[in-house]
Amino acid sequence: MVTWLNIVTDLGIIGVGVGAIACWYMKKRTSLEYFLIGGVFWALTVALKLAMNFTITSQFKFQVWMAFAPLVATLVTGLYYGLRAGIFECGIPYLATRYSRLSSRMSLDDMVALGIGFAGTEAIMLGILFLLQNIVELLVYGSQTSPSTSSQPQITTLLILILIFERLFALVTHVSAIVVAVYAAKEKNLWWLAVAVIYTTLVNASILVGDYIFSEMGDYTSIPIELFLIFMTAIGFALLWWMYKKHHSAQTTQTKNPNAT
Repeated sequence: MVTWLNIVTDLGIIGVGVGAIACWYMKKRTSLEYFLIGGVFWALTVALKLAMNFTITSQFKFQVWMAFAPLVATLVTGLYYGLRAGIFECGIPYLATRYSRLSSRMSLDDMVALGIGFAGTEAIMLGILFLLQNIVELLVYGSQTSPSTSSQPQITTLLILILIFERLFALVTHVSAIVVAVYAAKEKNLWWLAVAVIYTTLVNASILVGDYIFSEMGDYTSIPIELFLIFMTAIGFALLWWMYKKHHSAQTTQTKNPNAT
Protein backbone atom coordinates (compact mmCIF):
# COMPACT_ATOMS: atom_id res chain seq x y z
CA MET A 1 0.00 0.00 0.00
CA VAL A 2 1.17 3.52 -0.79
CA THR A 3 0.97 5.67 2.33
CA TRP A 4 2.35 8.98 3.53
CA LEU A 5 5.45 7.06 4.62
CA ASN A 6 6.27 6.53 0.94
CA ILE A 7 6.18 10.31 0.54
CA VAL A 8 8.58 10.68 3.47
CA THR A 9 10.97 8.24 1.79
CA ASP A 10 10.83 10.13 -1.49
CA LEU A 11 11.47 13.46 0.25
CA GLY A 12 14.37 11.86 2.11
CA ILE A 13 15.95 10.71 -1.15
CA ILE A 14 15.56 14.21 -2.59
CA GLY A 15 17.02 15.59 0.63
CA VAL A 16 20.14 13.47 0.21
CA GLY A 17 20.85 15.10 -3.15
CA VAL A 18 19.95 18.65 -2.16
CA GLY A 19 21.71 18.32 1.21
CA ALA A 20 24.94 16.99 -0.28
CA ILE A 21 25.14 19.85 -2.78
CA ALA A 22 24.26 22.48 -0.18
CA CYS A 23 26.65 21.14 2.45
CA TRP A 24 29.63 20.94 0.10
CA TYR A 25 28.95 24.40 -1.30
CA MET A 26 28.69 25.98 2.15
CA LYS A 27 31.77 24.12 3.39
CA LYS A 28 34.10 24.63 0.41
CA ARG A 29 32.49 27.51 -1.51
CA THR A 30 33.24 25.78 -4.80
CA SER A 31 31.76 27.25 -7.95
CA LEU A 32 28.19 26.16 -8.68
CA GLU A 33 29.45 25.50 -12.20
CA TYR A 34 30.93 22.18 -11.12
CA PHE A 35 27.69 20.93 -9.57
CA LEU A 36 25.93 21.87 -12.81
CA ILE A 37 28.54 20.10 -14.94
CA GLY A 38 28.11 16.99 -12.81
CA GLY A 39 24.36 17.13 -13.42
CA VAL A 40 24.94 17.42 -17.15
CA PHE A 41 27.23 14.37 -17.04
CA TRP A 42 24.47 12.43 -15.26
CA ALA A 43 21.94 13.44 -17.94
CA LEU A 44 24.32 12.31 -20.71
CA THR A 45 24.86 8.99 -18.93
CA VAL A 46 21.11 8.39 -18.62
CA ALA A 47 20.57 9.32 -22.26
CA LEU A 48 23.20 6.82 -23.42
CA LYS A 49 21.77 4.06 -21.21
CA LEU A 50 18.27 4.71 -22.55
CA ALA A 51 19.59 4.63 -26.11
CA MET A 52 21.12 1.22 -25.42
CA ASN A 53 17.90 0.01 -23.77
CA PHE A 54 16.00 0.79 -26.96
CA THR A 55 18.61 -0.80 -29.22
CA ILE A 56 20.96 -3.58 -28.11
CA THR A 57 20.20 -4.26 -24.43
CA SER A 58 16.96 -6.21 -24.86
CA GLN A 59 18.41 -8.41 -27.61
CA PHE A 60 21.58 -8.96 -25.60
CA LYS A 61 19.62 -10.09 -22.53
CA PHE A 62 17.45 -12.38 -24.66
CA GLN A 63 20.47 -14.07 -26.23
CA VAL A 64 22.22 -14.47 -22.87
CA TRP A 65 19.22 -16.02 -21.16
CA MET A 66 18.68 -18.35 -24.11
CA ALA A 67 22.30 -19.49 -24.13
CA PHE A 68 23.15 -19.92 -20.44
CA ALA A 69 21.78 -21.36 -17.23
CA PRO A 70 20.03 -18.83 -14.95
CA LEU A 71 23.02 -18.30 -12.62
CA VAL A 72 25.49 -17.76 -15.46
CA ALA A 73 22.99 -15.56 -17.32
CA THR A 74 22.52 -13.44 -14.20
CA LEU A 75 26.29 -13.06 -13.80
CA VAL A 76 26.73 -12.07 -17.45
CA THR A 77 23.80 -9.65 -17.35
CA GLY A 78 25.05 -8.14 -14.09
CA LEU A 79 28.51 -7.70 -15.59
CA TYR A 80 26.95 -6.05 -18.66
CA TYR A 81 24.98 -3.53 -16.62
CA GLY A 82 27.93 -2.95 -14.31
CA LEU A 83 30.38 -2.34 -17.15
CA ARG A 84 27.90 -0.11 -18.92
CA ALA A 85 27.57 2.03 -15.80
CA GLY A 86 31.32 2.05 -15.25
CA ILE A 87 32.18 3.03 -18.81
CA PHE A 88 29.57 5.78 -19.09
CA GLU A 89 29.66 7.17 -15.55
CA CYS A 90 33.45 7.30 -15.43
CA GLY A 91 34.25 7.63 -19.13
CA ILE A 92 32.22 10.80 -19.71
CA PRO A 93 33.88 12.77 -16.86
CA TYR A 94 37.27 11.42 -17.90
CA LEU A 95 36.94 12.47 -21.55
CA ALA A 96 35.36 15.83 -20.72
CA THR A 97 38.14 16.63 -18.25
CA ARG A 98 40.98 15.20 -20.32
CA TYR A 99 40.15 17.18 -23.44
CA SER A 100 38.95 20.49 -22.01
CA ARG A 101 40.15 23.30 -19.78
CA LEU A 102 38.65 21.54 -16.78
CA SER A 103 41.82 19.49 -16.44
CA SER A 104 43.99 22.49 -15.62
CA ARG A 105 41.68 24.53 -13.42
CA MET A 106 39.91 21.98 -11.20
CA SER A 107 41.03 21.57 -7.61
CA LEU A 108 40.30 18.44 -5.59
CA ASP A 109 37.36 20.22 -3.95
CA ASP A 110 36.04 21.06 -7.42
CA MET A 111 36.36 17.41 -8.45
CA VAL A 112 34.30 16.36 -5.44
CA ALA A 113 31.73 19.06 -6.29
CA LEU A 114 31.45 17.63 -9.79
CA GLY A 115 30.89 14.15 -8.36
CA ILE A 116 28.29 15.45 -5.91
CA GLY A 117 26.59 17.25 -8.79
CA PHE A 118 26.35 13.93 -10.65
CA ALA A 119 25.17 11.84 -7.69
CA GLY A 120 23.03 14.60 -6.20
CA THR A 121 21.20 15.13 -9.47
CA GLU A 122 20.48 11.41 -9.65
CA ALA A 123 19.09 11.38 -6.11
CA ILE A 124 16.93 14.45 -6.74
CA MET A 125 15.53 13.18 -10.04
CA LEU A 126 14.82 9.68 -8.69
CA GLY A 127 13.18 11.15 -5.61
CA ILE A 128 10.98 13.43 -7.70
CA LEU A 129 10.02 10.55 -10.01
CA PHE A 130 9.05 8.31 -7.07
CA LEU A 131 7.26 11.20 -5.37
CA LEU A 132 5.09 11.98 -8.38
CA GLN A 133 4.29 8.29 -8.89
CA ASN A 134 3.28 7.80 -5.26
CA ILE A 135 1.19 10.98 -5.16
CA VAL A 136 -0.72 9.87 -8.26
CA GLU A 137 -1.30 6.41 -6.79
CA LEU A 138 -2.50 7.91 -3.50
CA LEU A 139 -4.94 10.12 -5.37
CA VAL A 140 -6.19 7.28 -7.60
CA TYR A 141 -6.25 4.34 -5.20
CA GLY A 142 -6.35 6.01 -1.82
CA SER A 143 -5.99 3.44 0.96
CA GLN A 144 -6.44 0.53 -1.46
CA THR A 145 -3.50 -1.48 -2.68
CA SER A 146 -2.42 -0.30 -6.12
CA PRO A 147 -1.31 -2.78 -8.79
CA SER A 148 2.28 -1.50 -8.78
CA THR A 149 2.70 -1.91 -5.02
CA SER A 150 0.65 -4.99 -4.21
CA SER A 151 3.69 -7.28 -4.30
CA GLN A 152 6.07 -4.87 -2.55
CA PRO A 153 6.84 -4.88 1.19
CA GLN A 154 4.95 -2.37 3.28
CA ILE A 155 6.91 0.79 4.04
CA THR A 156 8.04 1.01 7.67
CA THR A 157 10.14 3.54 9.55
CA LEU A 158 13.11 1.15 9.43
CA LEU A 159 12.73 0.66 5.68
CA ILE A 160 12.61 4.44 5.19
CA LEU A 161 15.95 4.77 6.97
CA ILE A 162 17.43 1.89 4.97
CA LEU A 163 16.36 3.41 1.64
CA ILE A 164 17.71 6.84 2.56
CA PHE A 165 21.03 5.43 3.79
CA GLU A 166 21.20 3.34 0.62
CA ARG A 167 21.01 6.55 -1.39
CA LEU A 168 23.76 8.02 0.80
CA PHE A 169 25.93 4.98 0.04
CA ALA A 170 25.20 5.39 -3.68
CA LEU A 171 26.16 9.05 -3.48
CA VAL A 172 29.53 8.26 -1.89
CA THR A 173 30.35 5.52 -4.40
CA HIS A 174 29.40 7.79 -7.31
CA VAL A 175 31.50 10.66 -5.99
CA SER A 176 34.49 8.41 -5.31
CA ALA A 177 34.44 6.85 -8.78
CA ILE A 178 34.03 10.17 -10.58
CA VAL A 179 36.78 11.86 -8.57
CA VAL A 180 39.13 8.99 -9.42
CA ALA A 181 38.14 9.22 -13.11
CA VAL A 182 38.77 12.98 -13.17
CA TYR A 183 42.05 12.44 -11.32
CA ALA A 184 43.01 9.95 -14.04
CA ALA A 185 42.32 12.60 -16.66
CA LYS A 186 44.38 15.25 -14.85
CA GLU A 187 47.27 12.85 -14.35
CA LYS A 188 46.87 11.33 -17.85
CA ASN A 189 46.89 7.91 -16.19
CA LEU A 190 44.60 5.24 -17.63
CA TRP A 191 45.27 2.91 -14.69
CA TRP A 192 43.26 5.18 -12.40
CA LEU A 193 40.47 5.26 -14.97
CA ALA A 194 40.47 1.45 -14.90
CA VAL A 195 40.19 1.57 -11.10
CA ALA A 196 37.17 3.86 -11.35
CA VAL A 197 35.47 1.69 -14.00
CA ILE A 198 36.09 -1.56 -12.09
CA TYR A 199 34.87 0.00 -8.84
CA THR A 200 31.65 1.24 -10.46
CA THR A 201 31.16 -2.10 -12.24
CA LEU A 202 31.36 -4.04 -8.97
CA VAL A 203 28.92 -1.71 -7.21
CA ASN A 204 26.29 -1.88 -9.96
CA ALA A 205 26.68 -5.57 -10.81
CA SER A 206 26.37 -6.60 -7.15
CA ILE A 207 22.75 -5.43 -6.94
CA LEU A 208 21.41 -7.59 -9.77
CA VAL A 209 23.59 -10.60 -8.97
CA GLY A 210 22.90 -10.32 -5.25
CA ASP A 211 19.12 -10.23 -5.81
CA TYR A 212 19.38 -13.58 -7.62
CA ILE A 213 21.89 -15.32 -5.38
CA PHE A 214 20.21 -14.35 -2.11
CA SER A 215 16.59 -14.48 -3.35
CA GLU A 216 15.84 -17.47 -1.11
CA MET A 217 16.40 -15.27 1.94
CA GLY A 218 13.03 -13.64 1.31
CA ASP A 219 12.65 -10.39 3.25
CA TYR A 220 16.34 -10.57 4.20
CA THR A 221 17.60 -10.66 0.61
CA SER A 222 18.85 -7.08 0.77
CA ILE A 223 21.01 -7.61 3.89
CA PRO A 224 24.11 -9.15 2.21
CA ILE A 225 23.74 -6.71 -0.68
CA GLU A 226 23.62 -3.75 1.70
CA LEU A 227 26.63 -5.09 3.60
CA PHE A 228 28.59 -5.30 0.34
CA LEU A 229 27.53 -1.75 -0.56
CA ILE A 230 28.69 -0.56 2.85
CA PHE A 231 32.04 -2.25 2.18
CA MET A 232 32.31 -0.55 -1.23
CA THR A 233 31.33 2.78 0.34
CA ALA A 234 34.18 2.35 2.83
CA ILE A 235 36.56 1.76 -0.09
CA GLY A 236 35.23 4.92 -1.71
CA PHE A 237 35.87 6.91 1.46
CA ALA A 238 39.38 5.44 1.61
CA LEU A 239 40.09 6.54 -1.96
CA LEU A 240 38.92 10.09 -1.21
CA TRP A 241 40.93 10.18 2.03
CA TRP A 242 44.05 9.02 0.18
CA MET A 243 43.61 11.71 -2.46
CA TYR A 244 43.13 14.46 0.12
CA LYS A 245 46.14 13.22 2.07
CA LYS A 246 48.24 13.24 -1.10
CA HIS A 247 46.91 16.70 -2.01
CA HIS A 248 47.73 18.05 1.46
CA SER A 249 51.22 16.54 1.30
CA ALA A 250 51.83 18.17 -2.10
CA GLN A 251 50.63 21.55 -0.79
CA THR A 252 52.92 21.26 2.25
CA THR A 253 55.91 20.45 0.04
CA GLN A 254 55.11 23.38 -2.24
CA THR A 255 54.81 25.73 0.73
CA LYS A 256 58.16 24.64 2.16
CA ASN A 257 59.89 24.75 -1.22
CA PRO A 258 58.05 27.11 -3.59
CA ASN A 259 60.77 26.68 -6.24
CA ALA A 260 60.27 22.90 -6.40
CA THR A 261 59.20 21.55 -9.78
